[in-house]
Parts: sequence; structure tokens; C-alpha cells
Amino acid sequence: MPFATSATFAALASLAVPALTLGASDPMTCRPLVDFSEPQEFDRWRVVNDGVMGGLSSGQMRRDGERMRYTGVINTNGGGFSSIRRPLERGALANAVALKINHDSDGRAYKLLLRSKARYRGRRISLQAPIPAQGDGALVTLADLRGSLRGYPIPNARFERSEAVEISIILADGRDGPFEMALRSIEICERAGTSV
Repeated sequence: MPFATSATFAALASLAVPALTLGASDPMTCRPLVDFSEPQEFDRWRVVNDGVMGGLSSGQMRRDGERMRYTGVINTNGGGFSSIRRPLERGALANAVALKINHDSDGRAYKLLLRSKARYRGRRISLQAPIPAQGDGALVTLADLRGSLRGYPIPNARFERSEAVEISIILADGRDGPFEMALRSIEICERAGTSV
């Protein structure tokens, strides 16, 4: 039986994500959301591996100066993912148009995930977008977020920025083997003049 039918996808059509585009004429200001130079930041994060689905991947975090080093091994014989997650204060992303991820990584296909209270068939969905591999200043525009539930696409999933409750980084690229990312900070980017 398929995960979802075209009829169920059509039922979500009224839940469109509000479009936001960034152009050269849209200056942004960015401010810290996550900063690992602050000693308490590390303790706000947790690891969630595919063991919750019977998988065999591993992932762990450790402090590395003013960075959080996230390492592990993906095993696709099972769930095939590892993630790190952190709660957000309600309203933290209310005016955000993008998030800037300052990191070094191995070039694998990491994704940014955001969650609110939005649900599909009783389960919380995530909104996700690829994290550019360029390192410092890797920009993820919130207009690029796409709905997902356990890896299945949820078209037209709605994301209310003001209701975001969790931010995550996940690796689920379908490749076995070790991975490594060093995360320094994440910044909220807003259109100039909208910062609170």
C-alpha cells in the first residue's frame, strides 16, 4: 500500500508555504541564533539516530573549542540517518527569511530541518532544505523548505515561522560510511528593518 495517495496530497493544497524570495534589492541583517562560543549552547542539543526506527547508524557530539563536532557512521541497513536537534523559543524565527549555517563538513548532503506543531495523519512533519557545503556563510532560505515525514515528501506543507519549535541538522544521504561536521554558529537572517 502506498504511503500516501494523490488524493491525500491534494487535500494539503490549502496548506501552501508562504513564498519568500531574496534578491539583490533585499538587504538582510543577520544575528546569532546558535553560538557554540557560549558554554551553555552545547547542552541544548541532543542526538537522534535511526535506532528509533531499528536502524544501526551512530552519531555523537563533542565540544571542540568554540565548535560542536558532530561525527558518526551512517548504516543504510535500517533507517540510514543521524541527526542533531535543539529546541527553539516560540517566535524565534518569526521574521526570518534565511538561516546562515557556519560550519566545516566532509561535503556530504546534510539538511536543515525545522519543526513546528504542523502534523500530517497525526504525526509531526518537518520542513527541510539542503545545507550548502561551502562552510561559513552557507545560506538556507526558508522559501526553499519542503515538507517531509520520515523521508516521504509532503507537498504544500505549511510552515509558520513564528511557530517553529525545533531546529535540526540531519544526514540521510543514502550512503554508508563515516561523517563529520564542525558547527560554529547558526544565524537568523531577516530583511533589514524587521529585526526585533
